This record gives sequence, C-alpha cells and structure tokens, in this order.
Amino acid sequence: MRISFELGRRVLSMAAAIAILAACGGAQVGLAPLQQNGPFQLPGSIVGSPDAGSGSCPLVFLIQPPLVFGHRGTNFKLTDWLETIKRGGLYHQCVIIVKKEHLPARWSASGGTLHVLPGRAQVHFSSSKLGTYTLRAESGTYRALASVVIQLNNETLLASIGGHPNGALLADSGALYGVTYSGGVYGNGSVFRLAHGNTDTIYSFKGGLDDGSFPYGALIADKKGDLFGTTGGGGRGYSGFGLGTVYELIPSGDGYTERILHEFKGGREGAVPTAGLVADRSGALFGTTSDQFTHYNGTVFELTPKGPAYDFHVLHHFNGAGEGANPSALIIDTNGALYGANSHGGLCYECGTVFKLTPKGSGYVFSVVYRFKADTAVKLPGGVIAGKAGSLYGTAAGVGTFGKGGVFELRPNGAGFSEHVLYRFRGGADGSGPTGVIFGLHGELYGATALGGTGDAGTVFALTPNGAQYKETLLHTFEGGPDDGLNPNAALIVEATGLLFGVTASGGASDDDGTVFKVNP
Repeated sequence: MRISFELGRRVLSMAAAIAILAACGGAQVGLAPLQQNGPFQLPGSIVGSPDAGSGSCPLVFLIQPPLVFGHRGTNFKLTDWLETIKRGGLYHQCVIIVKKEHLPARWSASGGTLHVLPGRAQVHFSSSKLGTYTLRAESGTYRALASVVIQLNNETLLASIGGHPNGALLADSGALYGVTYSGGVYGNGSVFRLAHGNTDTIYSFKGGLDDGSFPYGALIADKKGDLFGTTGGGGRGYSGFGLGTVYELIPSGDGYTERILHEFKGGREGAVPTAGLVADRSGALFGTTSDQFTHYNGTVFELTPKGPAYDFHVLHHFNGAGEGANPSALIIDTNGALYGANSHGGLCYECGTVFKLTPKGSGYVFSVVYRFKADTAVKLPGGVIAGKAGSLYGTAAGVGTFGKGGVFELRPNGAGFSEHVLYRFRGGADGSGPTGVIFGLHGELYGATALGGTGDAGTVFALTPNGAQYKETLLHTFEGGPDDGLNPNAALIVEATGLLFGVTASGGASDDDGTVFKVNP
C-alpha cells in the first residue's frame, strides 16, 4: 500500500536548501470524540466526527454494541478508537484500540488484523478495507462482542509509515530505505521505502515472541535486493523476555517476506543490538550488541551463511575495562578487518576506545588501536569512518572546553594513532551533540547535530579543509513544526550528485513523529 507525501522546500540564507521528503506518521491515536475519562459506560453506538482535522477518521465509524463487560471489578472497554486518517497530507491506517484491564482473554476478529500486545494490556484491530467486522473477547464463561463499521468516504485506508525514524538511510536502486523504532501497524516499528514520489511501509514489526520490535540502526542490502537489519527488542530471548533479533526482508511479489536470522538470548551471547550490520564479500553479516538491561559490556558477532540458514558466532566479549564497553556500528575494510568504537571504558569511564578485529585463519584477533585519555579533548566517541592514508574519523559527545561534542581524526603515526580534534561545537546557535560524519564528493565532511542551532532542535553542518584546520558552515538549522524536522539522530548519506539525505526523530506533519529530509549543500 502506498502513501503519497507532500514536498515542502525552504531556501536558506546560508545558500543551502532543505526539502522534507516525508513525515513519519507513528501509531498515535486521534482524540476520541466522546468521553475519555473512565470509568464510564459507552452508549449503544458511537458516531465519529466528520471533521478530519480534529484527529478522528472522516465521516462515520461505529461500535455496536459497546465492547464492555465486567468480572470482579475488571473491564474490557473501548478507550481510544480511531487513529488519524489524514494528517499533513499523509494517510494512515485506521486502527481501533481496545484496552483490557486485568482480565486475560482470547481475542478473535471476523476480518482485518487483530494483534494482542503482550504486556501492554491492549489489542489493536485494523483494516485496510471498508466494511463491518466483529471483535470477540472470551474469558471462561465471560465474553464480549463488538461490531465495527468503518466508512471513510470511499477512501482506501493505507498503512502508517511508523514514527521516529532511527539510523542512517540506505540508498539502493533509486530508492531510500529506513526504519522507524515505533509506529507501524502494531506499534513496534517499521521498515519504509521512499521512491518515485511515494512512501511505502514494506514491513511492520509484530513484536512478541515470534518477531522483532523497535528496529535500530541502518539497513544494508545484498545484490538480490534483500534487506538486513536489527531490532533492539522482540524474539524469544531469555525466558520469553525479548532481547532483540537480526532479520532479513526478502522481496516477494509486491511486498516483502521477513525471515528471522537470529534471536538474542542474553548472557555471553549478547543482547539488544542497537546498531546496523556490515557484510563481507562472502555474505557473512557482522554486528554489535549493546547488552542493555544486562550486566555485560557488549559483543561483536558474526552470522555466516550455511545453506538456507545462518550460523551465529560471538567474535569478542568486551570487558568494560581497558577494552571499553557499549560498541557502535562497525565498518569493514578491503581486507575484511572490522573497526568500531566503544563509547565508554578504556582509561576512564567516559573515555572510550577504538578497536579492530583482524581476520586470522578461521577466526579474528581483537586489539584496541586507540584509548582516549581522561585529560585530552575527546570523550564518549561514537562510531568511526575510514579516510585516506589509514586515518579514522568520527564524532564524540564530549569534546573540548564547551563539552558540546566535536569531530576528531585518528591519524596513523607508525606506532599507532595520534588524536586530532577537527572541530569543537559550541552549543547555542552552533550545533551540539553530533550524530556522525560522512565524506562529501570533494573531501569535505558532513554531519548533523541532535541539538543546538537557533531553536536548539539540531543542525546540518559542513566541515571543509582550511589548512591544518577545518572550517564549519551551517547548512540548516532545524525548527520543528509541520514544515521542518526536529532532532536529527543519525548520520547522513550523500548521493552521486552531492545531495545529502537524513532523518529527524521528531517534527514533521504531526510535529512529533519525524521526517526524512534532503539538503542541497
């Protein structure tokens, strides 16, 4: 199903232009047109407001009879019923949310999609077709029925593209791909595609034991067009507590079919991957786990193709001391060596390290190639990218006197690397909290900051070589609201003509769910 987006352009005084390519819709629920403060009794039928701008679905929706029954003081009741259909030029799926309080039940529906949200005491019912549907809840001898009538002025309902995009975009075959860590049909995140003036949701994560939830990090693609990524939650994990997955989306007809390649179990295996993957020439996948919610410090793992499946191996467990902890996304060089950064550990808690895993025989040899020092400028590094002559470049959250972050270079010096700060952000009208850098077509560095700028909503910046230093130019200052993004939270990508693309966590048509933007430097 497709969602059209409106293109808004703003010409800036800094000679850069930004266009909001799409606004993410999330799974937010429109305001209910009747009482919202419970406990309350619902009438025999509920008629929605015809005013689409109020947040309800256009024209008519009905619940007949009310979905309420009681048992020892607990209820099933309709709490918020229909998600916004049209907001800021974007269409969303119409969803009825029914809350169940305290009483377990078996749910079924005569059509549409019914999803029980584990641990949230809610179920979502949605449909992309006009019609009448019956919802049923049963618990022992107790049952509740509701007939749902949806009429939307003969408009076809379209799936939400999710909310709050996270991770750098992937450009592949003329399209942009990305993930949202919330929203989608089930509220557990989605994968989307922008191509030819349309925005598609190509997959909505179901969460629970049989699927991932809350995708993080950038996607990668193979030559067949299969997409690979990670989720920070979902899966069977440890004792049913979802600790994340690695997944593959395979083109199938007009859509995609998901395959779970691995479900993390915690412990020494790692848990909660919050970064994207990289792949080598053989198709092996490499990634890191953050080990959030555990007492471990993160891992580097490998998934090796073996027939139709993948073999999982942990290549390294971080010790949290001299090696560091909390690894970032990896990069891979032409020799198959893996590089990454740890935001914590090393010579002090917030110092951080840069590490390398070198292929040797059938395994890898781990080494720390640089430890940031407590008395120097750079602390809390993010990931690194490779530059010319063996240099590594990256951003750090704590740099210099201002402590607002900066951009650094690690330059080979024969015995290792020497540290050079290329730019220190000052906060205020300048940026604060850089989210990674990339190289442009002519040696300049581009990136975004999550905060700073005139509205403290983030910036897009360029760093151009100026002798031994770099000169900063602000290309865009985000302001939020329906016409602009708010808080970019990932590295940018650059396409062949030099245009920059990125995502913001918030802002856009809904003023909350995020955007995909383009900047012409």
